[in-house]
Amino acid sequence: FDGAPPIPLEIIDRSGDDHWREITEIELNRVFDIETGPLMRCALVVGGSGTMVAELIVTFLHTIIDGTSAINLVREILEDWDSTAAGRSPEERESLELLAPVEEHFPSEYRGFSGRTRIARFMARQVADEIGYRLRARGTRKMDVHDQGRCRHLSRELGGDDLDALVRATRRHRVTLNSALNAAMLLVVQDQLYGGAAVPLRNFNFAIMRPYLRPPIADHHLGSFHVMLRSTVGIEKSHDFWQLASKINSQFVANSRRGDKYLSLLTVAGVMRLILGQKKMRMGSTALAYTGPLKLPHRIGALRIRGVNAMVSNLVLGPEYTAHARIFGGRLCWDHVYLDSDMDESTAAGLTDRIFERLRQVGRESA
Repeated sequence: FDGAPPIPLEIIDRSGDDHWREITEIELNRVFDIETGPLMRCALVVGGSGTMVAELIVTFLHTIIDGTSAINLVREILEDWDSTAAGRSPEERESLELLAPVEEHFPSEYRGFSGRTRIARFMARQVADEIGYRLRARGTRKMDVHDQGRCRHLSRELGGDDLDALVRATRRHRVTLNSALNAAMLLVVQDQLYGGAAVPLRNFNFAIMRPYLRPPIADHHLGSFHVMLRSTVGIEKSHDFWQLASKINSQFVANSRRGDKYLSLLTVAGVMRLILGQKKMRMGSTALAYTGPLKLPHRIGALRIRGVNAMVSNLVLGPEYTAHARIFGGRLCWDHVYLDSDMDESTAAGLTDRIFERLRQVGRESA
């Protein structure tokens, strides 16, 4: 962090409502120079059409910012933008001290000898799950590993009566909205990519760690305080939607009670080095990061925020279907990032459209 160049801001003439998508895909495929820095850059797509509409694109290395601090950072940028436009001086923000490594914020039972014992048990469960997955996956479609591929992006929204009906249905069936979104995603991937066969699919969920650390980490602290949780979900032919959502919900609750969120964070670096080093296997079939309702106002001074998109660039060895979802402005906003070496735009759009149709269907049926 010492001596890094200033964070760059590129001003781009806005040529239309979808121009930001083109810029975003370029950003998703641009690597950072991690030796020199900085590990963040910004682009402002503005003007050109005679309107007061603009898009701010903030790109950062995920190791320094998570979704929580990213939203807080965007809010601070917009507050300063509004102050400057109104002729006021932006608020001075004091520098924050560097935090201790995340494991030093863990409960005592996840440190020292007790922590090492829990890690050993966790890794044993992971190995057993891996063996079971490979045995059950024999004879099914294999996830291809490609040497290269460019990230592409598409987005969809679900709002109004459709979203209200879906939320009521999740409450009636006593599952989280996150579990319902994962169920829809897994069922469509099973049907469209695996031909509807009974298969085990590897699925990734993400948990925000900040509230579970000691002391809890406030939103304004930059850092990556989240964890990726892997599960193997067995899906039968014509699997009932709510039965699958309940299974996913139960797995997530069991993992949390067992402390897997801490143990996954302690072991993820070694596991990732193994996967990336071998380059023989994909991490999984699906991954969904659902961040819930955004802590972001719809207006900041004279600025009105029309929408928020968020996405993570997809690794060549990453899951085949990855999405980032959140609620903002009474809408479920869904961003899908895929590799053009995995699928074309028509296939990617077809998968996402079917996921949203399934969500509308289960909401209507439960009304």
